[in-house]
Amino acid sequence: AIVEGDCDLLFPDETITEIRAKVANKPYFREFVEVAAAEKLISMLSSIAVPLLVRQSSGVEVRDPNDIYLLDVAYSGVADFLVSGDKDLQ
Repeated sequence: AIVEGDCDLLFPDETITEIRAKVANKPYFREFVEVAAAEKLISMLSSIAVPLLVRQSSGVEVRDPNDIYLLDVAYSGVADFLVSGDKDLQ
Protein backbone atom coordinates (compact mmCIF):
# COMPACT_ATOMS: atom_id res chain seq x y z
CA ALA A 1 0.00 0.00 0.00
CA ILE A 2 2.87 2.39 0.81
CA VAL A 3 4.81 1.58 -2.36
CA GLU A 4 1.67 2.01 -4.47
CA GLY A 5 0.94 5.38 -2.85
CA ASP A 6 -2.26 4.29 -1.11
CA CYS A 7 -0.94 5.60 2.21
CA ASP A 8 1.96 7.64 3.53
CA LEU A 9 4.80 6.37 5.67
CA LEU A 10 6.13 8.50 8.52
CA PHE A 11 9.56 6.98 9.17
CA PRO A 12 11.56 9.14 11.60
CA ASP A 13 15.35 9.18 11.81
CA GLU A 14 15.14 7.75 15.34
CA THR A 15 13.55 4.61 13.93
CA ILE A 16 16.31 4.23 11.36
CA THR A 17 18.90 4.60 14.11
CA GLU A 18 17.10 2.03 16.27
CA ILE A 19 16.86 -0.53 13.47
CA ARG A 20 20.53 -0.12 12.57
CA ALA A 21 21.54 -0.51 16.22
CA LYS A 22 19.49 -3.68 16.66
CA VAL A 23 20.85 -5.28 13.50
CA ALA A 24 24.42 -4.34 14.36
CA ASN A 25 24.35 -5.12 18.08
CA LYS A 26 21.83 -7.89 18.69
CA PRO A 27 22.89 -11.36 17.47
CA TYR A 28 19.36 -12.76 17.82
CA PHE A 29 18.09 -10.07 15.44
CA ARG A 30 20.72 -10.99 12.85
CA GLU A 31 19.37 -14.56 12.88
CA PHE A 32 16.30 -13.18 11.12
CA VAL A 33 17.68 -10.22 9.17
CA GLU A 34 21.08 -9.88 7.52
CA VAL A 35 22.76 -6.50 7.82
CA ALA A 36 22.71 -5.96 4.04
CA ALA A 37 19.00 -6.80 3.83
CA ALA A 38 18.21 -4.44 6.71
CA GLU A 39 20.15 -1.61 5.06
CA LYS A 40 18.35 -2.23 1.76
CA LEU A 41 14.97 -2.10 3.54
CA ILE A 42 15.92 1.06 5.45
CA SER A 43 17.03 2.77 2.23
CA MET A 44 13.83 1.81 0.43
CA LEU A 45 11.60 2.96 3.29
CA SER A 46 13.57 6.19 3.69
CA SER A 47 13.18 6.97 -0.01
CA ILE A 48 9.37 6.74 0.09
CA ALA A 49 8.79 8.16 3.57
CA VAL A 50 7.13 11.52 4.04
CA PRO A 51 9.54 13.98 5.70
CA LEU A 52 8.12 15.13 9.00
CA LEU A 53 9.28 17.66 11.53
CA VAL A 54 7.83 16.73 14.91
CA ARG A 55 6.28 19.91 16.22
CA GLN A 56 3.83 18.67 18.78
CA SER A 57 3.99 16.39 21.77
CA SER A 58 1.32 13.73 22.01
CA GLY A 59 1.26 14.26 25.77
CA VAL A 60 0.84 10.51 26.25
CA GLU A 61 2.66 8.83 29.14
CA VAL A 62 4.39 5.54 28.36
CA ARG A 63 6.39 3.07 30.42
CA ASP A 64 9.50 3.39 28.23
CA PRO A 65 10.46 7.04 27.65
CA ASN A 66 12.38 5.95 24.52
CA ASP A 67 9.00 5.25 22.88
CA ILE A 68 7.62 8.77 23.30
CA TYR A 69 9.07 9.92 19.96
CA LEU A 70 6.94 7.35 18.11
CA LEU A 71 3.77 8.72 19.65
CA ASP A 72 4.90 12.28 18.94
CA VAL A 73 5.56 11.38 15.28
CA ALA A 74 2.14 9.75 14.95
CA TYR A 75 0.46 12.73 16.62
CA SER A 76 2.35 15.37 14.61
CA GLY A 77 1.72 13.52 11.37
CA VAL A 78 -1.95 12.94 12.18
CA ALA A 79 -1.38 9.22 11.61
CA ASP A 80 -4.25 6.78 11.39
CA PHE A 81 -2.07 3.86 12.51
CA LEU A 82 1.12 3.26 14.46
CA VAL A 83 2.84 0.04 13.41
CA SER A 84 5.11 -1.35 16.11
CA GLY A 85 6.22 -4.68 17.52
CA ASP A 86 6.46 -3.05 20.94
CA LYS A 87 3.80 -4.62 23.21
CA ASP A 88 3.34 -1.35 25.14
CA LEU A 89 2.48 0.53 21.96
CA GLN A 90 0.12 -2.09 20.60
